[in-house]
Amino acid sequence: MDDWAVDYFERLSDPFGALQAVLLAAGIYFFLSFLKTSRGSGLVRGLVVAVAVIGLSLRWAAREFGMSELEHILTMNYGSVVLILVVLFQPELRRGVARLGEQNRLAKLVRGERPEAVTEVAAAVIALAKRRHGALIAFQRNTSLDAWTQNAIRIQSLVDRRLLQGIFQPGGALHDGAVIIDHDRLVAASCIFPLTESTELHASAGTRHRAALGLSEETDALTVAVSEETGEISVCESGTMQRDVDHERLAALLRDRLGIDAASQPSEQRRSAGLMARSMTFFQAVLFENLGRKAASLLLAGAWLYQAHENITRELSPSLWLSEAAAQAEGPPAPNSIRLDLGSEDFHLRSPDQDMHFDVHISGPEEAIRLVESKALTGEWSKDDEFENGDPLEIADVRFSCGGDPLDERVRITWKKGHQPHITWDPTIAFSITLAPEHVPVQLTNWDPRLEFHADETTFSLSKVELRGPRAQIARLERAQREGSDEEPLDTRVESDSDHVALFQLVALEASTTKQRLALSQHLQDLGLVISAETPIEAEFAISATTWDMGTIEVELPLVDLSPTIASHAMPWELSSTLKAEFSIQTRAIMSSTEGPDSASSQEQRAAVRRFVREHLIVFVDTSSLAADETAATTTARVQWFWPPREWRTLLEAEIGEVLPKASVQLLLKEPMDGNVLLLKSTPPTEVPTDSTDRSGAPN
Repeated sequence: MDDWAVDYFERLSDPFGALQAVLLAAGIYFFLSFLKTSRGSGLVRGLVVAVAVIGLSLRWAAREFGMSELEHILTMNYGSVVLILVVLFQPELRRGVARLGEQNRLAKLVRGERPEAVTEVAAAVIALAKRRHGALIAFQRNTSLDAWTQNAIRIQSLVDRRLLQGIFQPGGALHDGAVIIDHDRLVAASCIFPLTESTELHASAGTRHRAALGLSEETDALTVAVSEETGEISVCESGTMQRDVDHERLAALLRDRLGIDAASQPSEQRRSAGLMARSMTFFQAVLFENLGRKAASLLLAGAWLYQAHENITRELSPSLWLSEAAAQAEGPPAPNSIRLDLGSEDFHLRSPDQDMHFDVHISGPEEAIRLVESKALTGEWSKDDEFENGDPLEIADVRFSCGGDPLDERVRITWKKGHQPHITWDPTIAFSITLAPEHVPVQLTNWDPRLEFHADETTFSLSKVELRGPRAQIARLERAQREGSDEEPLDTRVESDSDHVALFQLVALEASTTKQRLALSQHLQDLGLVISAETPIEAEFAISATTWDMGTIEVELPLVDLSPTIASHAMPWELSSTLKAEFSIQTRAIMSSTEGPDSASSQEQRAAVRRFVREHLIVFVDTSSLAADETAATTTARVQWFWPPREWRTLLEAEIGEVLPKASVQLLLKEPMDGNVLLLKSTPPTEVPTDSTDRSGAPN
């Protein structure tokens, strides 16, 4: 479904949109009901519905499938068809309009059925049949019988058996015609009905019976005829006649044909019921009667509103600005802009300036204008061979789109008077620049002071770039290059009216960033300069961790034997003296570069790191690999240590807080310098002999 169709149904869901649909449907419903006033009401209604449904459907299909010629024919001639129908059915329409002024039309809306009218008619017909007085009575139902009351005698009274008998009294002035009953009212007398042309009717049937059958053929009226020759009662409905109706069954037959329940006949108390009861009857009729006609009215109203919604015209007056394709990044044009493609890098747009806006006038259907308002309107223009430098930009040559989709063909865009731009351009030349770190302005964002940024060590993916732009701006760059010096190379900056700006846009450097894609500075873009490089230019930034010397610590050297099986005898070696190992501590990304070494926080952190190293450093001398030489008095062994512990980051964070991924704590053995210690042959302990002589004394 189109976006504008979705928008239409959203409009119907709005309270005021739904209200206008209900009001239009009510108008169509009353118009269709009003068409029943003519003799050819079925034909009239069929023609009206056919013209409405077929015409609207064909117009929708023609628009959807691009049949522009058929859509044009229908649009131009639809009103003429409606006018022809009005002329053809002018008498019927005039009668219907006249009916609107009758007071009883409104009164009928709040007046319910009066089943007593059937009782009165049945009693009068039976009395007339017994006296063989001819009579013809028609009950109006859905189809109006006003066409046959125009030249009749208007009565407009309640149905009464004595009044009916008086009307059909032989010799009376109203005897020869028929009477019409609408609900509980006797509307008119002396009415002339059309005669049937059926050949199946018995030859003995007179004019009165032919008129009764003829009216039932053209309308949905129920007619009752009494023969003055035989007193026979006949009932006609839908072109069929039931003859010789039994007097006892007449009232029940009429109630059955008219859809009236005998058990629901109101009493005298219900006749005097108040407005509330009559209002309930009215609302029941609104909700449940003629549901087919009401559904058709709603469908016609929806289709009519659909066409109206499509063709309502709105206007906008936005401003559009022009941009050069060579100076803009890839992708769609910016919103509310027209991108100009000069067709070659050898040309650069001189006028209009990038910040100039031009007013346009936009008109079109409501739903299309709403899309323009809700989505980005963009345009693209390409120079052809016939376009000369300085020619005006014709809006018809611009390819507009809305939200990335082609603009609705029904939307018309024109320049406002005095706002049409003229396109002029200059030749474009190139200038080569060797990239240097000074070209990239860097802003340290959320920087961690435990890391250091080395700006002078920035490297680039390309060593040189070529700038293309207007000759005048390139000349400014060349002058800056010639006037440069080794200390301050001017080719790294371009002069502006207010200050110096770098070659590339500002880079917000974070600790986790090492590479960044570069974009030409906005100032140079405004001057009309572009980079000719086809591949993106990247800068790689040098970031290192701060390195701190934390001093030295001394730890004792235990002598251990880590052989799988330790001999039962004592260790044969011992240290030549009481030695201690000395280590220097160096940290990376632990200490802040903004704090001095003598500050309280630095001293506290240094002490925590030294304490952490002392607690977790394992140092020893292993003698298990030494040769067991009985003659050697001395030997050497390596000092061994384990560092860092496996979970050192977690352990250190408990001491000093967060530890960066780049952080490290490195140890260097300073003493003994060569990592070896002197061992001496240990002296085994002297064994004291045990005296086993029996010192028991001689007897005295």
